[in-house]
Amino acid sequence: FHKYPGVRDYMEQTQALADEKGYVETIFGRRLYLPDIHAGNAMIRKAAQRAAINAPMQGSAADIIKQAMIDIANWLEQDPI
Repeated sequence: FHKYPGVRDYMEQTQALADEKGYVETIFGRRLYLPDIHAGNAMIRKAAQRAAINAPMQGSAADIIKQAMIDIANWLEQDPI
């Protein structure tokens, strides 16, 4: 965290947002609901907290790839190779 202090800030902000709203979002607005974010069982709660931190990054990457596939498919329909 010393070399990349923004990472800690991102993790803390994302976890706080998940605690408040009960979900996190990708950059395209797709939501992952985290029903276990307030679980009494610490192991279950911590798994939800890890998912809250990971899901926006991994989900946003997936959204970008999906959009790129749609764009390529549309382009190929208009201008076949």
